[in-house]
Amino acid sequence: MKRLILILLCLSVAAFSFGESEKGLRVDAEIGASFSLFSTYVTAHPKLMYDLGFPAVGAGVGAYFGTTFSDIYIGPFASLELGWLYFDIGGLFKVVAPDESKAENGYVDYYTESDIMPWAAAGLAIPIFPIGPGKLGADISLGFIPTNSPVQVVDDSGSILGDLIGSLFGTVITSVFDSAKLGASLFYTITF
Repeated sequence: MKRLILILLCLSVAAFSFGESEKGLRVDAEIGASFSLFSTYVTAHPKLMYDLGFPAVGAGVGAYFGTTFSDIYIGPFASLELGWLYFDIGGLFKVVAPDESKAENGYVDYYTESDIMPWAAAGLAIPIFPIGPGKLGADISLGFIPTNSPVQVVDDSGSILGDLIGSLFGTVITSVFDSAKLGASLFYTITF
């Protein structure tokens, strides 16, 4: 446990210490994958940042293309970077509903046709090496990103009330854990 805490402390110090040194307008293009309890998404996050030296602020658009349920989400977000460490917060629209045939009991759907759901993520974006006019880097993140989750049905206790409570509890837990997503991606950044 002490080693894990020491590693996390070293990563935190590195995240703040090795920030981008180039000030000015910056364009980042990122493509990767996001994984949760029941679903996997291919992600794309282009963003425009203004780098002040240590902090950088900006905005972008996030897109999530579901490989498990064929659902698609897109939405704007604001970003704050402190060295390698970043925080994103935004809203997400459902563009394409999940394929009904891919979940046995249907889906938990947070969205109506006009809903925008809030989401947030934090992560480390580490530039690795220069290529051409910019830098290629790797990104790892953890976020709370609400997407459709499969409904969980408990049907083995013999009690209708017990099965109903178990199904409701299982579906709520599944939805919360399925909204927690671990992301990994590559990005390319150019400062003007």
